[in-house]
Amino acid sequence: MSEENNFNEIWGRVKLSTEIKTQKQLAVALCLTPQAITEMKKKEKFPEKWAYKLSEQFEIDARWLLDGVHRNDGKLRKGAKEEKKFEILNEIEKWLEEEVRMNPKKKDWFEVEFEKKFEDFKKWKLRKETGPGSSDHYPSSKVA
Repeated sequence: MSEENNFNEIWGRVKLSTEIKTQKQLAVALCLTPQAITEMKKKEKFPEKWAYKLSEQFEIDARWLLDGVHRNDGKLRKGAKEEKKFEILNEIEKWLEEEVRMNPKKKDWFEVEFEKKFEDFKKWKLRKETGPGSSDHYPSSKVA
């Protein structure tokens, strides 16, 4: 049996990384009946959708719940959901936070300079702000 479906293995990680300590509490957290939990335990299966739901509720790593391999005992770092896909964006954000602490006007300066350097971003931001129903949605496609 693969570990990703092993109820007892995953249940142990759930208890380790959440306040859930009983199967009844698990049922409540998953909006299920206690009988549904018992049935899956008998089958030795822990559905992936349960792991993902718990991951969202308790900010734990669903992959870690399922396979037990990932770091931090499955706990996500505070703000980990917001971590950027591109490392450069993380670095820019840290740098800008430091700059703004020393000079709060740097935030406005950065926004202005960024939009000057990246006109496509400025256009995208305008489209996003005006919404899809706006006549300004695609300014470059206007017909005179």
